[in-house]
Amino acid sequence: MPKFLYGVALCLIIAAAGVMYNIWEAPWKNAVETGVAPIENINLQSETVTLTKLDDTEVSSEIFSGKPVLMFFFTTWCARCQQELPQMLKYQKAQAENAHIVLVNASAQEPSLSKAKATLQEAGAKSVLLDKEGVALEQLQIEYVPYMLTFNADGDLTGRFPGGAERSNIEQKLFADD
Repeated sequence: MPKFLYGVALCLIIAAAGVMYNIWEAPWKNAVETGVAPIENINLQSETVTLTKLDDTEVSSEIFSGKPVLMFFFTTWCARCQQELPQMLKYQKAQAENAHIVLVNASAQEPSLSKAKATLQEAGAKSVLLDKEGVALEQLQIEYVPYMLTFNADGDLTGRFPGGAERSNIEQKLFADD
């Protein structure tokens, strides 16, 4: 009889795990693949986000007007981010005429800002902006890295990509108005 109860208990645990997966993981899996995580009404021109250049001068999100914007949030300690950063730097150069590709180091999540800056400079990432206090992460409702946001030329949020996404999915949201 006890073996029977162990079997029933195991079945209940497996069923509960499946239910929890469907509640918590499945919606975000689709969001990562398609860029359709919940989109709040965020406008990059009206929601002023202030970031810092590597030389400590401040930059406002208002300068990213007139073109679509892709914001890539990352840290230097994140393995996935380290893989994405060189590709994003190349993409930034390739899309300079068509879009603002903004690379944002989530500096508030870095163990050492000075080490993060040194790592970025070694990688040739001179155009990276810093979110030193985590204010941009909070304003734009970003909980972890890597994370990408796309905005149209009017500054309206068009896509959220928690954990990254395929370039074609990102471009579909980035250039949606074209």
